[in-house]
Amino acid sequence: MQPSSFQARTVDDEQPSSLTQISFPTTVIASVRFCPHDHNLVNMAGNYVYGSLSEHDAMRLILLDPSPDLSSHLSCRLLLTTLSRCKRDLVDKYTALSYVWGECQRTSTITVDGKIFHITASLDSALRHLRDPGRKRQIWADAICIDQDHITERNQQVRQMGSVYATADHTVIYLGEGTSQTDQLLNDLQITHDLHAL
Repeated sequence: MQPSSFQARTVDDEQPSSLTQISFPTTVIASVRFCPHDHNLVNMAGNYVYGSLSEHDAMRLILLDPSPDLSSHLSCRLLLTTLSRCKRDLVDKYTALSYVWGECQRTSTITVDGKIFHITASLDSALRHLRDPGRKRQIWADAICIDQDHITERNQQVRQMGSVYATADHTVIYLGEGTSQTDQLLNDLQITHDLHAL
């Protein structure tokens, strides 16, 4: 089933973007789509090499470097952790990112632990809008946090994906870049919401 083309954003004056944040229920039904690697687009010598996941609930989180400039290059490091550690952590919460995959071709790049990592244009856009201007942000995004070429790992990570979303402090659903029409629609929805809140 194809996702809706409706686009949403936070109604947050400090950081407007094409994002919406929702609380995610403890029961999650995930529709997962994996794109094959197009090795013609990837410089294999510069590719990121994943470390193995050894614990039964192991996972990776993106520590996205801050930037006040939407167009500046994306960079991060990967943090190896577990779901149980994340559940116990009272301070450093993570945001789970759900996004429209769009085209499978990995035409954009992010620097991961100093290595070039190829990502889709859709994920590139989502991470740019999620990036904080002044502090690192912890994010879970499947295309980076799961080694897509390691079938055993990928299968195990998909099995625990419901728990990944349920444990996240926020789930952000990114449906693409906003337009003037969607901006107007969301402004109208915010006005309606504010009127009903009175």
